[in-house]
Amino acid sequence: IDEADKAEPEFLDLLLEVMEAGSLSLGGPHAPGRADFRHALILMTSNDAQGPAALPRALADRLDGAAAFQELSRVFLAQVLEGLVTDVARRLGENGAIRTTDSWKES
Repeated sequence: IDEADKAEPEFLDLLLEVMEAGSLSLGGPHAPGRADFRHALILMTSNDAQGPAALPRALADRLDGAAAFQELSRVFLAQVLEGLVTDVARRLGENGAIRTTDSWKES
């Protein structure tokens, strides 16, 4: 669940039901019954510095853990991008389909 802290309250209520019951009732007259989440791993992301504290208390209390990641530096991102550009240029260059410059490094 990407950016769970920004999710609609109705969705968070459904998520809480899943976490409490291990399943989710499926509505409607032709619904098959319940979706089983007992063996599911639910991952959530948040850009909020408060992390789990940005979620409703009942939901935050059901979390088993949280991991904080450091922001990626411009130097690291440039290294990743350079590797990707080099790989694409190599693959396309085999057909003579691309020419690259280093001007992207300056922005």
